[in-house]
Amino acid sequence: MNEQQRKFFEQKAATIGVHLNDIQKQAVIQTDGPLLLLASPGSGKTTTIIMRIGYMIEVLGIQPTRIKAVTFSRASANDMKERFAKFFPHLPVVDFSTIHSLAYEVVRRKLFDDGISFTLLEEADQSGNLSKKRILRELFEQKSNTKITEDQLEELITYISYVKNKMLPEAEWALPEVKVPKKVEILRAYEQFKREGTNQLLIDFDDMLVMANDIFTEHHEILKYYGRRYDYILTDESQDTSAVQHAIIEKL
Repeated sequence: MNEQQRKFFEQKAATIGVHLNDIQKQAVIQTDGPLLLLASPGSGKTTTIIMRIGYMIEVLGIQPTRIKAVTFSRASANDMKERFAKFFPHLPVVDFSTIHSLAYEVVRRKLFDDGISFTLLEEADQSGNLSKKRILRELFEQKSNTKITEDQLEELITYISYVKNKMLPEAEWALPEVKVPKKVEILRAYEQFKREGTNQLLIDFDDMLVMANDIFTEHHEILKYYGRRYDYILTDESQDTSAVQHAIIEKL
């Protein structure tokens, strides 16, 4: 560690009370190439990431607009923003967001270019509006001729999210063990309804991830746009990631 790096850590310890161990310090100053920081919950991974971003801007002179920080819940993204502002109040704002927010931006851009209108489908029931739960309730009733219980509905939603996040092909939709009867038929009907059931394409939150990954796979110019936009991409809460979320980050 050189003198400039040592001064950075000493100053932060003195001014904001953040003391990193040797491994965390190594993670902060290792900014070239891929890096995985693997540790148990509560061991300081988020703090290390925030310090790493501050180090890149403050010591290395990297432009904040060239850094993208992604996490997997809105609460985590807000927490990172607040902590960064607390640690480095003198630095410009960095782009912290959820993976879903990034995916939504990618999907919206592509569908707008294609002239396709769409509606984002909320999961919970909304007064007078279509929702994921409402659609699945009705499809279950059509396929099973009986009412769905709340437990079954939650299990069905979890099953669909699992299929999307694991990027399972249709031939493998029956593999997850789910007690909800006719799960594959309901999923097929759900996918068809989102495409054809209204005068607009319906997209749920899992679809955003799948579609963003497909866009990056099939449209290299869009992937290149985001590649040129950011030089550094950091992800937090990667232990909670899914196959499709990992694929998006990997492509970037």
